[in-house]
Amino acid sequence: MPIKFKDVIPENDKAGLLALGLVLLIIGQALSKSSQSILLILRYVLFAASMIIYGYVFYIHNQERIEKKKEREKN
Repeated sequence: MPIKFKDVIPENDKAGLLALGLVLLIIGQALSKSSQSILLILRYVLFAASMIIYGYVFYIHNQERIEKKKEREKN
């Protein structure tokens, strides 16, 4: 049975996702010195991917915060 990417990472690993976003930003910054068009496109793709990861982590964190707030209001 092949291992899927979803099985490798923990379920609630927000810190790992933030670290992945940071690594993508660092790689994109390293590509900023080149002038080749394919590397320029890759730089912006990496930037967009990191922003999507950060947005996803923000969304998940916000949903958990709202759920905890509702649980406190119930009790």
